[in-house]
Amino acid sequence: MSRKIINVHVAVDFGAREYYNYLVDNFTHTAKDSERLFFFCYALDSEAFNHFRKDARLSGCFEVYKMPGAYRLRTLNDWRIFLRAKITQNASLGGSNGHAAGLNRIMRTLPNLAGHNIIADSDVAVIQKGWDEIIEEELTDVDVIGTPYEPIGGFSSGTSKIQTYKDFPNPIWLAIKDGCDISGMNWMPLKEKNIAIKSQDDSDLYNLPIGYEVVRDVGWRFPQFCKEHNIKAKAFRQIKPSSAEIQVLRTGKDYNEEYQLDGKAFVGHQRGGSRHAFRATDISKSFYECVEKEVGSRKNDV
Repeated sequence: MSRKIINVHVAVDFGAREYYNYLVDNFTHTAKDSERLFFFCYALDSEAFNHFRKDARLSGCFEVYKMPGAYRLRTLNDWRIFLRAKITQNASLGGSNGHAAGLNRIMRTLPNLAGHNIIADSDVAVIQKGWDEIIEEELTDVDVIGTPYEPIGGFSSGTSKIQTYKDFPNPIWLAIKDGCDISGMNWMPLKEKNIAIKSQDDSDLYNLPIGYEVVRDVGWRFPQFCKEHNIKAKAFRQIKPSSAEIQVLRTGKDYNEEYQLDGKAFVGHQRGGSRHAFRATDISKSFYECVEKEVGSRKNDV
């Protein structure tokens, strides 16, 4: 198999800088051919941009907070955040708005790059060595592959009839095949109104029963976008630490998420990187201890 370039895109605020540093080391350490990895940083604030702009490991660093359309302007609170940022000259791209703005800036970069692309949250870690070869093999059969949202009845999803879409990739960790164009995707949320699942077509699209509602969080358009553009997708399987099927992330904390590909642990997601300082809380410490128990760390190779 010919080995294509793999570009890795991550939206980062200054508070997540240590997570991003670890992600670069983790992806590099666990890849079979790390020389083909190219990393891109999408800075959500000026501090992150100034921190990473001259980082020799990176192939690009972009100022998301200066991008037209970076701020969602749908509600009064949206406008307050935007005006405060303009008046103080201090970017405030946080939460789902910041995440979506970072993703939309990534969409502008994708058409300019050769090779496969990966979009990831800063607080994810690969937990299977040789992941790059595995993903390249998967991308011979599908166009996109990645992490799904938590099933109904999960730790965070609960039993409510208002849910995210299920069993379909999201941008927590998303691999995109070379030549697959998703650059027209708009990732901005519209949480003010849900989508009612009224027909079998709706149910099949979002993998939710009739009578449920889809919350229009970041990426809510992605299933419809893929359908309209004939993009073939595959989702990992999410496993919680309390499950008997957990393989690597035995943290005892269902806040964490393990994603398995064809029955084997592949990617872990700590979650809450903006709320939990890197390796400074039990949530973070236990997560990365489990990661390194499975795949080691780059520092141990030096």
